[in-house]
Amino acid sequence: MFGKNLKRLMIERDLNGKRLSELSGVSQSGISQYLKGTNIPSSSIIEKLAGALHVDPERLTEEKTEERKEQNVGADADFTKMQNVPVALTAKLIGKSDEFVRIGLQQNRLPFGTAVKISGDRWTYHISPGLLQQYLGKAV
Repeated sequence: MFGKNLKRLMIERDLNGKRLSELSGVSQSGISQYLKGTNIPSSSIIEKLAGALHVDPERLTEEKTEERKEQNVGADADFTKMQNVPVALTAKLIGKSDEFVRIGLQQNRLPFGTAVKISGDRWTYHISPGLLQQYLGKAV
């Protein structure tokens, strides 16, 4: 349950284990163990991970997280607590595919973020919460 919730939240926020480790102060090997379900985190670790993911700790421990309506986010959403909006959430909000958003950012065609090629075919994406809100306001 915890591992599935953690993985889902990491995917939603475009975070890998290394980046989550940097943001939370939890070791990368610990995060890997939590994802696999081989170890259960203490409450203090859950707090650190929740803080890095910008969620309530209960979101990591609840059983029916996938049934939540939390993805039902509209143009009036408040992204102020986010540093970067995940590609998947952005795609959902603008009614396009993840691939559309990634390519649009890579080609510098979308006004709310950037893409940087880090090596070979690997890219990193930054979607500005404020610029996305402005874009959604114009698009609605």
